[in-house]
Amino acid sequence: MDIATIAARSKLLPRKLRYAVDHELIPAISPTREGRGQTRTFSNFEGFAIAVAAMFLDAGLPSRQVRLFMEAMGGVKKTRRHGSLWTAYKTDKSTALIFHCNSAVTITLALELLRQQFQDAG
Repeated sequence: MDIATIAARSKLLPRKLRYAVDHELIPAISPTREGRGQTRTFSNFEGFAIAVAAMFLDAGLPSRQVRLFMEAMGGVKKTRRHGSLWTAYKTDKSTALIFHCNSAVTITLALELLRQQFQDAG
């Protein structure tokens, strides 16, 4: 899937999604392309991770904090699927990821509809 498809499924702006990729907010997703003019493609799980990172950005987190959260959730390592991000993607249950920032701010991402958009496609 490409950025346009991720945008359509997540209802997020392509610009925000590209930012998450280009600024390497998701571990193991390279910001480089195959060649000039080539569309970058991503797996359904990678698309889900890109959308989650963009949701963090929309919630007002700085890029550095988003990168730390994505690393803490396990990223999208190709060789081993694990961590809370993979669990949120694969579960059949309603899922929310809750993060406490500086013990004063709580950010909750409800992922049920987003997860369904990426699982149903593949």
